[in-house]
Amino acid sequence: AEVLRQIPGLGYIVELINFDKGLQAAVENDYIVPLGISDEHEGIVFTVDGMIVDEGSLVIFYTIDRSGAGSPVELADVKLFDDQGEPVQQVALACSILAENDEHKENQVHSQIHVNFNEKTVIPPAIHLKVKLRNSDRERHAEFLPELPSVWGVVLPVDKELFAGMKKVYEVNQSVVIEGQRITFEKLVIYPTRMALNVAYDPANSKKIFAFDDLTLVNEQGEAWGQI
Repeated sequence: AEVLRQIPGLGYIVELINFDKGLQAAVENDYIVPLGISDEHEGIVFTVDGMIVDEGSLVIFYTIDRSGAGSPVELADVKLFDDQGEPVQQVALACSILAENDEHKENQVHSQIHVNFNEKTVIPPAIHLKVKLRNSDRERHAEFLPELPSVWGVVLPVDKELFAGMKKVYEVNQSVVIEGQRITFEKLVIYPTRMALNVAYDPANSKKIFAFDDLTLVNEQGEAWGQI
């Protein structure tokens, strides 16, 4: 983390991942790829400072600099394409709307985009990231905020050799019964960026379980390592 703080443009990432031990471990093991690639429209510069990518997900760290525009802006839409211009399939996007203001530059904000892959995702050698921005106003709901007309785009190079063989699979095969419903935790898949827990439900259960509201992994010291 201290090394990351010393790399120009990347120091803020330490604060962004402060509550994610999985990403902290990825950074400490030098899985982050510094990029510093930008696109500028309407006086606003969108920069991807770095990323962490593996078989499980892609985490993009970005900066929005509105020095040439004035009004605050935020991320409105994110799309991923391959080299043929086709959308990258089998992905789930999670964008952090709340951005961290740069304490040294009042017109800059930093945040991150999480892209989760699954076993059917074909990760291209280059991912074309295209984003839309909108005016930012904390007192108004996002759907009522106007989008800016431009599209900001950058190309993210993906070197699959960097994360080859890093996926680890642990067989669990343990069951629990909660309020009469049997749940079996089959296996845990660990990537540098995230974890995936395979779960099976007993067909004889009398209720349908749609999701876990609060499921957290803890280590042997009882420290929360990350949510599933």
